[in-house]
Amino acid sequence: MVYGSDRATADGLRAFVAGRLLVSDGNLPHIDAQGDFVAGDIRANENIELTAMHALFVREHNWWAERLAVENPSSSDEQLYQAARAMVIAEIQAITFNEFLPALLGDGAIASYEGYDPNVNPGITNEFSTAGYRFGHSLINEDIEFFDRYWYQNIFGGAQLAEIEDTRLSDIVRRNTEVDNLQAGVFQLQSVIHGMVVAATMSTPNTRAVPQARNSFGLAGLRVELLDDEGNVVDDAVTDARGRYAFETFRETGDYQVRVIPLRGPQAETPTVVDALMSRGDLDIEINFVLRSRPANSSESLRPNENAVPHRRRR
Repeated sequence: MVYGSDRATADGLRAFVAGRLLVSDGNLPHIDAQGDFVAGDIRANENIELTAMHALFVREHNWWAERLAVENPSSSDEQLYQAARAMVIAEIQAITFNEFLPALLGDGAIASYEGYDPNVNPGITNEFSTAGYRFGHSLINEDIEFFDRYWYQNIFGGAQLAEIEDTRLSDIVRRNTEVDNLQAGVFQLQSVIHGMVVAATMSTPNTRAVPQARNSFGLAGLRVELLDDEGNVVDDAVTDARGRYAFETFRETGDYQVRVIPLRGPQAETPTVVDALMSRGDLDIEINFVLRSRPANSSESLRPNENAVPHRRRR
């Protein structure tokens, strides 16, 4: 993926100075005479996602080359290149087996590594090549490459091995880009949008602290809908006895809306809608609603409180 599958490709990516790989303007992969990015995989120019991943790991290689040069000032270009290459390959393996595959297959699906076994057949079955391998095409993520399992455990030890084992894809993105709004486990989507729908009498002042609003009470049995950025209802919930609701299943990040549909007799009032931005996969977003009602002896039914502002909390 990063270095190619033959010596000529690997050499064509090298600067042959301080163990570094060639880069172009903007710290992007090297560009050939035709104006295309050059990387270890010929598909680096197929789409921007693949190009971004190649740029990320070229930067990661050079990050390691610079660090190793400081730690080992007498090392040659070849020594620095091979050492940085080994670290990047090890990080990719660690991310694949410690972060991505558990998210895909579940914890414990892969047996513990017990060392290299030369008797294992590295070929793939027809079922995998025609169906399982194509599973990756349905993901938004980059192309998935396969490596000898846990090879790096045979090469590294001590502090270096511990550092590799703890490396996540988000760590590599942070130190090679200006992106800092990343969750630790980028392959997990564990966000939640939740809150309360409460009613407050006309004597209750508007407040952002909805659950503590004086003279307010939770509204049970109200329908709360989750809408995507195209206005489609992707999930719904019914408030419990305390007026609480929650959405815990999301297929992707992006813009959402939470819509409460208060009742007025057999008719529904104009729904109350609030925008919610799911910018990462580990957010805890709290959106509460105050719906205005008159005292119990009033003939006026429950209405949305147009002046109250929903309260939001993100962890």
